Amino acid sequence: MESVCALALCLLFSLCSATSPPKLPVLTPLNCNETKHQIELAADLINEDREEGFIIRPVRTNSIFEQRVEKVAGASLYYVDFDVKETKCSVLSKKKWKNCDEEVPFHEEVIL
Repeated sequence: MESVCALALCLLFSLCSATSPPKLPVLTPLNCNETKHQIELAADLINEDREEGFIIRPVRTNSIFEQRVEKVAGASLYYVDFDVKETKCSVLSKKKWKNCDEEVPFHEEVIL
């Protein structure tokens, strides 16, 4: 009986394994004033994906972080938080936000 218990105990120990916790991504904060290109690109990509509503334009950058992607050489993933304003141009016009000068007057804005 002791040999059966010892065998069962050895079997249980062989099934147990310890692994390191997954590595958390390293996020590097970037200077908001030096990331104009990334914010403009993000606004363009958001506008391209939208199917209804009005074109948005970036107003202010709150924060931006960069995560280097190790699997792809030279690639980065950006986490951005920025404020936007709607223009009067419809997203169906497919204009870039830079080409849409029509801005909604402040007294007509709906703040949610």
